[in-house]
Amino acid sequence: MFDIAKFKIFAKKQLQNRWLVPILIAFVTNLLLFIFSLPNFFPLDMNEFYTYAESGDTQAMLSFLSTSLSSPAGIISYLLSLIQTLVSFIFSAATLHVCLKMTRSPEPVYFKDFIDGFAHWWNSIKAGLWQSLWIFIWMFVSIFALTLVSFAIISIFGTGGLQTIVCCFIFVFSFALFIRKTLEYSMTMFIIVEFPTLTARKSLNLSKILTKRKLWDLLMLELSFIGYIFLCIVTLGIAFIWFEPYYNMTKTNAYHGLLKEAVENGLVKQEDLA
Repeated sequence: MFDIAKFKIFAKKQLQNRWLVPILIAFVTNLLLFIFSLPNFFPLDMNEFYTYAESGDTQAMLSFLSTSLSSPAGIISYLLSLIQTLVSFIFSAATLHVCLKMTRSPEPVYFKDFIDGFAHWWNSIKAGLWQSLWIFIWMFVSIFALTLVSFAIISIFGTGGLQTIVCCFIFVFSFALFIRKTLEYSMTMFIIVEFPTLTARKSLNLSKILTKRKLWDLLMLELSFIGYIFLCIVTLGIAFIWFEPYYNMTKTNAYHGLLKEAVENGLVKQEDLA
């Protein structure tokens, strides 16, 4: 049974008298990611792109993107964004390494445990990229397919209110699909950190099995933290270093619950995890 309240209670108990290291990890991780983003002083001016998009000038849009990507500023901007993304995958795996240890034993944890988690750096990059790739593919396919449908409808019935309705439908459907796939693949990093011999593809497939028929529960779990997120915003992010350990431990307990249930129901066998 997916019990959100139980997962949160367990998280608080697991963090009791052990808050210091998770808070330190959250502080260091977010500080380093912020530092990595500082050199990114060459953001692309997307206002011009949006103007072309609104006018439907596809040729101008492609010309803008081609020029921007080939410019030094564009190249630097995208390279720095890529580096920051890869580093975030590594930090995420190292953080989950500590969370998994805290859920297994009441023994103290140390910052060294976070450093030890960097041993998963290559697996975390592969899993993160594989997960992101499939989310992008689903998003691209949905947007492309619905855009073709919208163009067909507009060509038949013309523009006007119908065009706006179709565009809104495309946005809502694409956003819903993004949320669905994000939740469906959300256990990938947990799996590859706990079972490092698995491939990124296998970890993602197992995540889909674990989250099957649990997507609504996972969404409710995420929404249950809205109050904490608002608090983080009000405190200009200061409360985030306390919120993040609590959130990560709750998600780790949810992962254990999903894995236990999948094994008990025969959806996942022990040889699948080897």
